[in-house]
Amino acid sequence: MKFVVLDTETTGLRAYYHEMVSFCGIKLDRDLREIDRLVVKIRPLHLNRADSEALRINGYSPSRWADAMDPDEAAPLIAEFMRDCTPVAHNWAFDRGFILALFKATGRTDLRIMRRGIDTIALSIAAFGPYGLKSYSLESIGSMLGWPKQKHRAEADTVMCYALFRLLYPISIKTAIKIQSIVLYAKIRGILNPYRAILALLLSFWCQYVQP
Repeated sequence: MKFVVLDTETTGLRAYYHEMVSFCGIKLDRDLREIDRLVVKIRPLHLNRADSEALRINGYSPSRWADAMDPDEAAPLIAEFMRDCTPVAHNWAFDRGFILALFKATGRTDLRIMRRGIDTIALSIAAFGPYGLKSYSLESIGSMLGWPKQKHRAEADTVMCYALFRLLYPISIKTAIKIQSIVLYAKIRGILNPYRAILALLLSFWCQYVQP
């Protein structure tokens, strides 16, 4: 079994109206080790439909996209990269919609991906929901885990999603213990900042006895 952890950046939120401008996929083997990576910029054909806020967030500019592929080139490349792999994404329904819209725009009916995927939002709800996490955005989860701020770039966000996937999958007793340790540290870090270094050291020492 292989996985492709992925992220897309788009010109807006509606797959039937807006366009995908970048894609990143990290292919994993069954042990969740990276075996391949694909990063693609896609030239938008309908910038007049773009949401200016979306372009600001994902950093689109004509100069940065000067080397972008046409949709007809990018679509088969993405389809081949994802062939026979289980997709993994943070809000898989959103990314799937834009990937399928890209395929449809080419007019080709032979481009396909797996319909079912693993959504790291669902994994996060199962893992962190019992602890009262209020937002399951990648940025909120990353902030709790002490990760760098989300960049809203396809490759950077895919790397974050990959790290989250490795943290949460597969669901097991060992994973549950690991999550408890992380949440405990996050709470300690938020309440007792002056003692963060000492507490982190103690918690790290404790985790050695409950994690493989």
